Amino acid sequence: MSIVLFFGTMPSWAGQVTFAPAENGSVTADPSSPEAGATVTLTVTPEQGYELDAITAELTIDPGSAQLPRRIEGPQVGMPVELTTVTEGTTYTFVMPEAPYNVKVTATFKEIPTYTVTVAQGIENGTVTADPTTAHYGDEVYVVAMPAEGYEVETLTYTAEGGEPVAIENGVFNMPAANVTINATFTAASYTITVAE
Repeated sequence: MSIVLFFGTMPSWAGQVTFAPAENGSVTADPSSPEAGATVTLTVTPEQGYELDAITAELTIDPGSAQLPRRIEGPQVGMPVELTTVTEGTTYTFVMPEAPYNVKVTATFKEIPTYTVTVAQGIENGTVTADPTTAHYGDEVYVVAMPAEGYEVETLTYTAEGGEPVAIENGVFNMPAANVTINATFTAASYTITVAE
C-alpha cells in the first residue's frame, strides 16, 4: 500500500462558467474559470437590432464529480444563482459558488421594435424632411424644415401616437417608443423698411 503525501496548500477550487446556446447575441464571463468566492462579471453583447430579453444563471456540476452524492443538503443543481445588475441589459455580476459547483448562464435576445417617422400631409408654404424614416427607441431623428420664399418656420413638432405635440429643438429629437408624425407651420416673414434721411 502506498501513501501519497501533499506538502503546502491544496490548490483552490476553480469552477467553470458555461453558456447555453444563444441566438442574436452573446455573453462573456470575466474570469471564465473563477475561484470560489470570486466576483464574475458578465458582459452582454446583442447583435445589431436586438437587445437583451432575459438573463439567468444556475448551479451545475460535473457529472463525474466525486462530491455529487454527498450534496444531499444545501445547494442543489439547477438552483438559481443571484445576478446583480451593473448596467441594465449590458453588465451583470455574481459570486462564484464553492466547490464542486459550476455556473451555467442562459441569455435570450429580442428584436428591438422599429417605429416609423412620417411627415404630415398638407404642410403649406414650406417642406419638411426627416432622416431616418424608421428608427428604434432612443435613436436620433434629424428634421429639416425649409420655408418657401417669403416665409419662415413658426412651429416644428413631432407627435407620438396617442400623445401631444412636442417641440423639436435644433432640428433633432430622440425617437420615442411609438410611431411619430412630424408637423410644421410656416408664417409670412416680416421685414423692416428703413427710410434713409
